[in-house]
Amino acid sequence: MRLQMIVVVALLGCFSSVLAAENPPLAVAVPLDKIAPIGASCREPGNQPRCTDLAAFFRDANPILFKWIDGLHRKVSSGESHFGVTHVAGMPGVGKSFLCRHLSKYAPSAIYVIPLEKLPDKIPMPLRGDLDEIDDRGLPPLSKLPAFEKPASAPDIPQLLRAFGYRRSPSFVILDSIGEIHPLSAKALLIEVDAFVRREKDRNPQGFLHVFIVGRPEGFIDYYRDPKIVRLAQMYELHPPRYRSMADLEVAIESSRRYFKLSEEHRTASLRLAAKHPFVCESAHILAALGYVVQLAPSLEKESASERDIKEKLFTRLLERNSKVHRFFDKNGGYVRLLELVACKYANRVSRDGYFVVGDEDVVEIEATNNDGQPVRCRYRCAEILAHSGLTYLYPYDMKQLRFRFVPSWIHEHLVYRQKMRGR
Repeated sequence: MRLQMIVVVALLGCFSSVLAAENPPLAVAVPLDKIAPIGASCREPGNQPRCTDLAAFFRDANPILFKWIDGLHRKVSSGESHFGVTHVAGMPGVGKSFLCRHLSKYAPSAIYVIPLEKLPDKIPMPLRGDLDEIDDRGLPPLSKLPAFEKPASAPDIPQLLRAFGYRRSPSFVILDSIGEIHPLSAKALLIEVDAFVRREKDRNPQGFLHVFIVGRPEGFIDYYRDPKIVRLAQMYELHPPRYRSMADLEVAIESSRRYFKLSEEHRTASLRLAAKHPFVCESAHILAALGYVVQLAPSLEKESASERDIKEKLFTRLLERNSKVHRFFDKNGGYVRLLELVACKYANRVSRDGYFVVGDEDVVEIEATNNDGQPVRCRYRCAEILAHSGLTYLYPYDMKQLRFRFVPSWIHEHLVYRQKMRGR
């Protein structure tokens, strides 16, 4: 009997592969207001949208991987043997989980979905600190994430499948949100997936097993930066949709309005807001930010909110969204102040595409109060701060040199502005 297990994402149809991706430009630095926005401008003429729904826009933005996934389905259907691993990285909030859910509907009996953020509900995974100050000043970690009981040792993949109630061999399984478990456990799980694929190939060479793991690039950092690991995986990227005209954008806004069951006023107010503010159009390319735009638009109009006020409200919502992932134990706003300092540190080193290089030993420091009530100066690594924000994107194809950008791009300037206002 043929083994047909494609562990972790049939949903792949949603991603675009860049097998020979070039490094992002690191040319002469540009002012923060000259950074190229993600997505498209929404300003091209046209009364008819290029696509009729969100899934179609993602397919349009990711043609290579969609084509590859179609080919993978044909291999499964024709009974070809195949073994492999694919990692899929995408910007925070871009729509990775949306696409996992969407594509899993096409063949529900053949696709197993494992949302890793829900893994602590299935197996013991105590919270473990993952954002600590460098000099051991006696402060608790700013962030905690669930880890395996032995953080650097992952359970085998069949055990995870059973934990979610899966008993039969599926054709596809989606492992979503690798960045939502502790880095030690994420690395261990990535290694275990490789080992699982090798074992299955040895056990049944004529079988079919392809593992896809989806998440933010920071979930893959420790795995890719360990030179001792012999990797099976190939990295792909999920590109955001491109809304070239307001007609394109209206399709996305209407989809979000229906998802949140909001009134028609939310659609029309969102379109007016986007027509007035280009940064709103850019934000709409991030699915999570699009949802906040649509939810907030009527009240923002009634308040005659300024551009800065709108940015602050979107920034706050996006940061709050990520705090649910990283479980920030920070009651005094210390993490946000650190993020502002990091944004200022690299404000004059940003390329046209918004990327800046972060050294492994780059730090910022902040004054805090220790457990004895004494003020202390604490240092934190910049890369760790950025990786926890949910507001940045780590270039995924070469992690030897860490290159981050803020997403949406206006976040970088907004953080610098906040720091300047804090200093007044």
